[in-house]
Amino acid sequence: RRSAAAVPSGVWYMVVAALAFSAMNALVKAVAAELPTMEIVFARTVLMGLLTLGMLKRAGVSPIGTNHRLLFARGAIGATALSLLYFALGRIPLGDATTIHYTAPVWTALTAAFFLRERIGPWVIAGTVVSLAGVMMIAQPQFLFGGAGLDPLAVGAAVVASLLAGSVYTIVRKLRETDHPLVIVLSLAWVGALGSAPFVLLGGWTWPSGTAWALLLGIGLATQIGQVYLTKSLHLLPAARATAIGYVQIVFAFGLGVVFFGTIPNAWSLLGAGLVLASVLLLSRRQRAA
Repeated sequence: RRSAAAVPSGVWYMVVAALAFSAMNALVKAVAAELPTMEIVFARTVLMGLLTLGMLKRAGVSPIGTNHRLLFARGAIGATALSLLYFALGRIPLGDATTIHYTAPVWTALTAAFFLRERIGPWVIAGTVVSLAGVMMIAQPQFLFGGAGLDPLAVGAAVVASLLAGSVYTIVRKLRETDHPLVIVLSLAWVGALGSAPFVLLGGWTWPSGTAWALLLGIGLATQIGQVYLTKSLHLLPAARATAIGYVQIVFAFGLGVVFFGTIPNAWSLLGAGLVLASVLLLSRRQRAA
């Protein structure tokens, strides 16, 4: 059994991961105007791999891992989801892409229930529903709130990325039985780098400007922080609960939009933020009680 202290730690690990990933998405959106999608994926995974290898060496952990088949699956599925999400971020509004991507907990709950035999309690269901409602209000997707339609190819990419991300969460939960969190993070880095390299070579390398290099460095650092803390959280919490808590990423993205992009929230956005925060607090309180 997990200790009582482990549950709150798992909650806060996911909150830190959400903050890092929201910053990463904003940086990807900014640099996508200059660089191709697969070049961003390649740069991100290479930097993440170097940082992870350094952390593994410092921790005295072998990078080889134990469950090689599942580690490769985690890397391949995760890298594909990452590429599709980056493609979508460059072509549709950040809020819309993030909203679609955050249908992932639906797939996480289904795959975790099937493969890990995890029970989905009523509080998790309620928290997920409230979070989804809050996410929709914050992002105000055009397909629900009117306006011009979105790029259907980008929408399709975001939907598939969401499905794959939900599967990845379940795989990481299974890998906690055999492999160190940093080894699991490394699997995404090396598979992603090898998988994106042919696309970069065939498509031609676009040399980044000074600003783009800085953005790529920021993406790599934010990704590293997000992946490490996401993996730690999934080592401590059931998959469905962990990903429901991850909805707080939308709140962080909302704040970054105000500070860096001058996006002024309306009443729907404020109401959605309140619902997401309420669901996170509800899930955290129920987990402490459990």
